[in-house]
Amino acid sequence: MDYGQIIKRAAHITWRYKFLWVFGIIMALCGQGSGGNPRFQMNYNLPYDPSSGAPEFPPFFPEPLGQTPIVVYVVAGLVFLVIFGLISIIVGALGRSALIKSVARVEDGEHISFRSSWQDAVAKAVPVGLLQLLLAMPMLALGALVAVIVLTTFWPFFSQIFTYRPTPESQGPPPFVEDFAAFFPMFFATICSTICFFFIIQIIAGLFRTFGSRAIVLESQGVIGSFARSWTLFSKNISATLILALLLFLITIVVGLIVAIPAMAIMFPIMISTMPAMISGSGPSMGNYFLLGAAGIVMVIIVGFIQGIFQVFIESLWTLAYRAFSNETH
Repeated sequence: MDYGQIIKRAAHITWRYKFLWVFGIIMALCGQGSGGNPRFQMNYNLPYDPSSGAPEFPPFFPEPLGQTPIVVYVVAGLVFLVIFGLISIIVGALGRSALIKSVARVEDGEHISFRSSWQDAVAKAVPVGLLQLLLAMPMLALGALVAVIVLTTFWPFFSQIFTYRPTPESQGPPPFVEDFAAFFPMFFATICSTICFFFIIQIIAGLFRTFGSRAIVLESQGVIGSFARSWTLFSKNISATLILALLLFLITIVVGLIVAIPAMAIMFPIMISTMPAMISGSGPSMGNYFLLGAAGIVMVIIVGFIQGIFQVFIESLWTLAYRAFSNETH
């Protein structure tokens, strides 16, 4: 396989058919590009009543926010994540189907347009979306299992941190500090094992998503049949797939550095301007908050745009590779 030619051809298609950027950008903005995991933080200084069984909001929160149990917001956040995940799967299926079929049409010498690409996207969005949903199930199951293990095994330790309130008579470190040495090795081992499992599952899911979606779009395979087809092509082209993945990884690093340049150029001066206020303890002004918010919006637009274009390149590259693998097996 001529890897250089495939990369060059994918770059040419990405630059030549700029209307495909729309599909890549919406995929990137919905987390279908490089992806990412949401982070949740809990303020340690939230007032807590151990007898209530749940943290309370500070008293300055307006009504009815302050009177609503925090569990309501946790459930609402989970519902929002589920809804966003489903939307992300739908958008990803549309964008991926459009890009895969459009690249195939270009290679077959056909004329493509935004309208034809959208029609191709709608035609295969359901099976591609179902494939992605099936591949997401193991991650959700593992995440739920880890959450249960952490809550049942390590919550007694964390509850000491959340419920501890120093008193004037308190001397020395908090009591839970003494338990940290015995607690940390098990917790660290659990986290490392979880990361390894997630990494392995992500690789397997990525393999079947990359090959399976193309088997569905290009060969009209069913969702279940796409798994067998994916494994057949991968098992016969293991070295070529790994080399191509490594090259793509290196290209991704370069693109990441390119994306970081405008991000740092926007955020660094604003962060420097807030340092005096933070050092003095007065906190950033409303003007600083406004600038940070505006800079964040600009960064999302810039990063989403660049990642969207790069997503078109990625889908083009794997589509070209898939066609080459298929031709070699025939």
